[in-house]
Amino acid sequence: MNLENNEFNTEKENKEEKSNVYWNQDIEKIVHEIGEKSKSYKIMHIKEAKSISFIYDLLMYSGIILGPIAGLLSAIGSILSPDTSPSTLPIISGCVAFFSGIVVAITKYGKFEEKNSHHKMAASKYTSLESNIRRQLILYRDNRQNAEKYLEWIGNSFDDLFSASPLISDRIYDEYIKIARKKGLLVPDDYVININNHKINESIREIQNVSSLKKDEVLNNISHFPDINKFSDNMMSYELQRMMK
Repeated sequence: MNLENNEFNTEKENKEEKSNVYWNQDIEKIVHEIGEKSKSYKIMHIKEAKSISFIYDLLMYSGIILGPIAGLLSAIGSILSPDTSPSTLPIISGCVAFFSGIVVAITKYGKFEEKNSHHKMAASKYTSLESNIRRQLILYRDNRQNAEKYLEWIGNSFDDLFSASPLISDRIYDEYIKIARKKGLLVPDDYVININNHKINESIREIQNVSSLKKDEVLNNISHFPDINKFSDNMMSYELQRMMK
């Protein structure tokens, strides 16, 4: 009986050892790359939020100023010019009032505040993901989470976050690319994430020399912005424990 138990325990330990993927330079490189891309997109979303905020303020104050100016010009024209005499002031007043209406309409229906909020939220999530990776890599390898499960979690989290984030304008992206290349920073792919399940599985197969990992398909309908704490350490621990069951 004891012999059977020993054989069972030995077989169980062997299976656990085979299922473990230990930290090494290849995995650390992939995780570090995801962290650098998270940092890049965080910066771009912050710049996008600042740009949208500037445009919104400019339009809002322009609408505030143009409205009274149009009324003032109309009043001056009615006082200085007789009703029967042509004057340029009413024409200018009408043009200013017309542009004021356009500016107010753009400000009202442009959803600038909503867009600004979405970019700020995306930046905060990328910051959380980047910080999570940095804290994980600071630890000694023996003190880190299971490499296979963490790599799977961090890859899926990054893909989900990128899919749920608002698009970055070409101008912001091109500006960041120029700065990143000058400073030697990692340049994220052009609207395409180069972190995919195939690359993760291939790296793990080279390390573990076992069959490829089975990956769950990413859902098409992702909620626009899940909880802000999705990429926190507590949520990470919960997800890793759930996957390891």
